[in-house]
Amino acid sequence: MTALSAKQKKYLKGMGHGLKSIVQVGYKGLTEAVVSQIDQALKDHELIKIRVGNNSEQGPKEMTSTLVESLSCHVVQTIGGVILVYREAEEPEDRVIKLPRA
Repeated sequence: MTALSAKQKKYLKGMGHGLKSIVQVGYKGLTEAVVSQIDQALKDHELIKIRVGNNSEQGPKEMTSTLVESLSCHVVQTIGGVILVYREAEEPEDRVIKLPRA
């Protein structure tokens, strides 16, 4: 997994601005079921927002390393209780997002 350039992150942040949260993390944090749900959402959309509840065991910053390790994705941005996550589709013909060159 190659790192995203600043230009690519800026592009994804712009795309993510208008997105609604697809996955919500509750008080139990990143359970196996939630990680599975995030994985499926990334397969379907490539770029998603995750909302972390105020009562969650972990904060958004702590969750980012777990997400990167378990899902091989990029954390584009973390603001408050929202995490913006990107993972390129495995098959080139399935890719919806065309990233600018680094």
